[in-house]
Amino acid sequence: MGWIPCGLVYAVLGTALLAGDALNGAAIMLAFGLGTVPNLLLAGVALRRLNGVTRARPVRVAAGGLVLGFGVYGLANAATLTEHIRSGPDSASARGRGGRRLPAPQSGRASRALVRYPGKPV
Repeated sequence: MGWIPCGLVYAVLGTALLAGDALNGAAIMLAFGLGTVPNLLLAGVALRRLNGVTRARPVRVAAGGLVLGFGVYGLANAATLTEHIRSGPDSASARGRGGRRLPAPQSGRASRALVRYPGKPV
């Protein structure tokens, strides 16, 4: 339990790599593993209780209708996707509320400055 390979695990692995030494990295991973156990136990109990509910025909039909609705919505809006992509960052779709231009993504040193660790220069 607690060792599910997912995005959170990989993020914590990165943190453990930056811990300075193997013992600190292991402590970070152990804390993360122990911290996930209660949530996994609760999820298991909740899913066991929901098992009977999700097997009912009305629930399955409603879930299927919801998936179908999202699919139809996606197909209906797929035609406008290329329009949004071609219009570029100066179009109205790239503006925030009130017509203000959204900030452009940063690259290079400016974006690295967003990830700072105390005592470590970027």
